[in-house]
Amino acid sequence: MTVWAETSVDIWLAGLRNSWWGKLQSDAAINQVNKSAPHLTLLYPFVKNMCESVHIRLVRTFSRCTAFDIQLDRVGTFGNVVWLGTSTPDQMLALSQVLWKAFPDLPPYNGQIDDPQPHVTIAEIPDSDARLQLVCYLQQGLAQYGPTTVLVNRISVTGARTPCGRWQVIETLPLIHMRI
Repeated sequence: MTVWAETSVDIWLAGLRNSWWGKLQSDAAINQVNKSAPHLTLLYPFVKNMCESVHIRLVRTFSRCTAFDIQLDRVGTFGNVVWLGTSTPDQMLALSQVLWKAFPDLPPYNGQIDDPQPHVTIAEIPDSDARLQLVCYLQQGLAQYGPTTVLVNRISVTGARTPCGRWQVIETLPLIHMRI
């Protein structure tokens, strides 16, 4: 059993690679600033010790949920984070709330954010010029290709072995059927 320095429950959106985002991502300028895969965080921080009881609770929690599509139709920033969002976040919020109810002792963002809004983190970029460049690319993509629809069909638990270390997938859970 591995103890992780940091963990999170996320939706990794590999399907974005098949959309206009994938076309823009191949641009060298975007690759210089984009160091993370697009993801939607459902719960951070999560448990540092992924034991069997946590695994069972996750499986039970997500076995009641179904895959769904999200339409990404807006670009935004907060702090150093560049994100894509949706004007219809209901399914993402419902999925988050199911998880929060299953782990009530782990408030999202340690309770520091009262009302976390679902968004897909594209990159965290300290340099304001590079951040603005990425926002412009994303706005260009939305203007040229329109909103992109991505299938959400699995949940990932991710972790870093050291603080500020590289994140990796610890476990992936499929979304099967719905009872949200």
